[in-house]
Amino acid sequence: MTKIELSAQQLVAAANNKKIWGDLIVNVLDYKVAGDGKKDDTAALQSLINSVTSGTTIVFPPGRYKISAPIVWGNKTLHLFSWGDAVIVEGIPLNAPMIQMTNANNSTVFGLTCEGAETLAGFAGADAKHYAFIKVITSANVTLTQLFIKNKTYGIYLDTCYKCEVDGITLEGFLVTGSLAENGANYSSGANIKGGEHNIISNLTAKNMGSGVLAGGDGRYHMIENIYLENIRDNGIYISSGEACKIAKVHVTSAPNNAGVKARGSKHVVRGCTVKNAFVGYALTGNGLTVDSLGYNGYGSICEGNTAENCSRMGLEINSQDGFFPRDFKVLNNNFINCGEAGTTYAPIKVVQGSGHQIKGNLIDGSPSDFGILINGAVGDRSKKLDVSKNVIRGNAATPKNGIRLLYVDGSTIAENNFENLLTNGVDCRFVDNSLIDGNVYLTSLVVSLSTSFQSNSNIVCNNIGSNVGMDFTKNIAHGNIPTSKNYHSSIVAAPYAIGQKALVSGVIYEAVGTGSTADWKQITN
Repeated sequence: MTKIELSAQQLVAAANNKKIWGDLIVNVLDYKVAGDGKKDDTAALQSLINSVTSGTTIVFPPGRYKISAPIVWGNKTLHLFSWGDAVIVEGIPLNAPMIQMTNANNSTVFGLTCEGAETLAGFAGADAKHYAFIKVITSANVTLTQLFIKNKTYGIYLDTCYKCEVDGITLEGFLVTGSLAENGANYSSGANIKGGEHNIISNLTAKNMGSGVLAGGDGRYHMIENIYLENIRDNGIYISSGEACKIAKVHVTSAPNNAGVKARGSKHVVRGCTVKNAFVGYALTGNGLTVDSLGYNGYGSICEGNTAENCSRMGLEINSQDGFFPRDFKVLNNNFINCGEAGTTYAPIKVVQGSGHQIKGNLIDGSPSDFGILINGAVGDRSKKLDVSKNVIRGNAATPKNGIRLLYVDGSTIAENNFENLLTNGVDCRFVDNSLIDGNVYLTSLVVSLSTSFQSNSNIVCNNIGSNVGMDFTKNIAHGNIPTSKNYHSSIVAAPYAIGQKALVSGVIYEAVGTGSTADWKQITN
């Protein structure tokens, strides 16, 4: 038994023994509240709320408490407790929060059930219409726990709050048919956090909602953990702005229209989550029009130790927001199982432009896409300083065709990746310059391809192991590769491209000591 559950039992006993607690704890049935589901209890409940002093505990015995207007309070601390089946019934849609508190520091709501009256037919789907069961405004250290909420646009709404905790919430929404009206409906959320800092959403279970948790308004340092979501019509977890939020142990079983977890902004951490049967497993972007001194709009987010399975378009995507790209994101040690869409546009991991990203230690197992990892830079905005290393990409002999496709990439490292059972290449480089391609392994096929048709220049290709290495030896340097024949240029009739370049001509090995003329080819073997 938890401390808060024990406290609830003690409070119930005290509510029937005022000699112990005096007027600090009250039973609603003693204040003209019927709790029979027939009489409108709004006026009696509001009168009680208005009359009690800060610090009072208000106990709801089992019953059905019908209301026709919001129950509100401000500038004082109240504790609403229930035991058994105490249901707050929305007689008709209020088009407003059912319970609203403002400047209600340290208040508590425990054990209530909400029976909302909202339906899909009346769904507004608009950000400005916060039809929550409980809305908390500009408050600190509020605790909302052990609540069951049904048929509300929002379950819980925290507006500019600090260190509030939402724990042990179960929600059932009304977005059940999969109609077009529901798709993209992120404004129906189990819990919504607008702004604020250091709020916690934990042990939340939700189904038939637009999103499980939606956090925005440039909030910071929120913790979202132990979340279980089913039949989500938009993003399971959606951080729409802000920084340094932590998302951990989220489980999404169906989000067919969008991402299981989407995080916009900087320094977010997504760790230990599982997403199945989503459109995209994980989506990471910057944060709107706020651009840093380097021309990017988000940095430093981490996606680590997660799993995406059967995601129909991508397992993970890093992309732009409002035309600006993020930098220095880390995608580490994740598993992507059967993710991607057939064709050349999507992949289990797709990165669109940006710089400084690390894509390391990930497992990609099975995908209908042409690529396991797709890095898409652009002609005028090449992706730079990437580290794509120690990934394992397994195919089924037909797809993916290529393990890693790099397009318009500069100054990056592609190292120690392992490829198994692909259709064609391990690393496929197109318009890739000044990069290190080192220690990749694809034993049964072409481990590295730098096609002369796609002008990849000034790269060092070394220590790769495969059945072949394809590259333009006049514009790139190769050494230490297996097969060893793929470490040499085949001609010395033109000046060397780079010092240290080697050529094998008629069984004789030459090494470049300069780049000025053919005389810079120096014989090093007989």
